[in-house]
Amino acid sequence: MENDMKFVNLLFTLIIGFGLVAGAEAKTEINFNEENHQFSVEEKLLIESIVKQAEVKVRQLLPDLDENIQVNVVTTTRNLDIVGGVFGRADAPGVIEVTLSTASKGGVSGSANSALTSSLFHEMHHLARGWTIAENHYGSQPGIPVATVNEGLASIFAETYTDEYFAKAYDYPDEAAQWLDEIMKLPKDANYSHWVAGFHPDGRSVIGYRIGRYVVHQAMKKTGKDIIALSQLQPNEILTIVLEK
Repeated sequence: MENDMKFVNLLFTLIIGFGLVAGAEAKTEINFNEENHQFSVEEKLLIESIVKQAEVKVRQLLPDLDENIQVNVVTTTRNLDIVGGVFGRADAPGVIEVTLSTASKGGVSGSANSALTSSLFHEMHHLARGWTIAENHYGSQPGIPVATVNEGLASIFAETYTDEYFAKAYDYPDEAAQWLDEIMKLPKDANYSHWVAGFHPDGRSVIGYRIGRYVVHQAMKKTGKDIIALSQLQPNEILTIVLEK
C-alpha cells in the first residue's frame, strides 16, 4: 500500500509538472499567414525560435506583459532594408503582427535574423504599456505627443536589449528640440501618418519615432533613470521632465 501511495504521489507530481511546463510554453501563439508567401520549414523554425526567445527575455524585463501573446506573421514584397527587413504593430492587448520582407537582403530568413528580435521587443513593450491599436490604454485619440513618447520608449527599450538598430530610419537631427516644439503645438487630431509613422508633406519621415528617442534620451539624462524605470512613467510625466527649463 505504501509503495502504491508513493507511486500515485509521484505520478501526480509528474502530471502537475508537465502541466506547468505546457502552460509556460503556451504563452505565445505564432500564426503564419501564407496568402502571399509559403513559409519553408526552416523559415518557420527560425521565426518561432526568435519569437520564443524574445518573449522569455521581455517577460523578465517587463512583468506587465500580457500573460498570453499571439504573434501573427505576414510578408510583404516591399524592400524594407532601411529597417532591417521587418516592421511590426501592436494590434490589440496580447496581439502583435510582424511583417517580414521577402525582397530585403536574404529574404524572409535574412529579415528575421536582421530585425525580428528588435521588432518584437518594440511591440511587446507596447503591449506591456497598453499602447495598442485596439483597446488603447491611452484613449481613442491620445495625441501626437503621447504617441511620440510611447514610440520613443519602445525604440530605446528594443535597442538597449538587442543589437539591432537602424540609424537611417531612427536617428534624430540636431534640431530635435525644435521638432519637439512643433509636436507639442499640434492639435489632438493631427495626422498620425504625417507626424509619427509615415512621411510628412515637407519630406521628413517617422518624426514621432525619431523625436521619441530624443525625448527618452533627454529624460534619461535629466533623471538618471534607465529605460525600465522610465517605462513606469506616463507620457505626460516624461514630457514635463524634458520640457522643464
